[in-house]
Amino acid sequence: MKEELTVDVGEDRVATVEFDRPPNNHFDVELITALADAYAALDEDPTCRAIVLCSTGRHFCAGANFTGTGDAGAQALYAQAVRMFAAATPVVAAVQGAAIGGGLGLALSADFRVKGTYHSPGRDYTELSERALPEGYDLREYLDLERFGDALAAADLVVARAGGSVFEIAASGTPAILVPYPHASADHQTANARWMADAGAAVVISDHELDASRLAKEVTELLADKERLAAMARASKGLARPEAARDIAEELLKAAA
Repeated sequence: MKEELTVDVGEDRVATVEFDRPPNNHFDVELITALADAYAALDEDPTCRAIVLCSTGRHFCAGANFTGTGDAGAQALYAQAVRMFAAATPVVAAVQGAAIGGGLGLALSADFRVKGTYHSPGRDYTELSERALPEGYDLREYLDLERFGDALAAADLVVARAGGSVFEIAASGTPAILVPYPHASADHQTANARWMADAGAAVVISDHELDASRLAKEVTELLADKERLAAMARASKGLARPEAARDIAEELLKAAA
């Protein structure tokens, strides 16, 4: 059976405390007790100088599960939560997807919060790797971050969500099919995707409209239309601001003069 909570102290003296309660990482008294125990142990560990609290899956935590425990379960949970709050070691919560109800409370219990990213490098990989794939099909279980630029430069078309990666896509001048994540804060991914689509750099498919046949249709049509791809690539490149860091630095220097 897979462990629901893992603790790993890295060479950088940062401990990763990760919980795994699929599909949405609900917590109960047992999990909060395990977290409190982990924090207490790390407080006593001289090799640990900070804790990163994270979870697997698409969502950080969808709240508490008091099924069958009633008021007694809630009281026991709060008692263990108090132990967590007493941790002396700084805690950073890496929050991806939803943090709802008690899940939001769990994120707020940390000293700092950062936006986490959902990655599922193994999803479908085993099944796909066992198939007879078409010639030229390059299947990767994951791609190191430092190789993303190379992958974008080599791509004729990108299929992606529409978070901050849209700026990386634009910087590479790559046409895109964007599927905005519908639960992103203030629906900002839809705004990002529309920004690229309005410029002619992307095709947007809403999350609820996405299925295999729709995606296959859009990809096939775009790859077959070289002129349209070229126009989208030019539009994408036109949105890029490769000198943005320099421009901001110059404005700061002007303001400080």
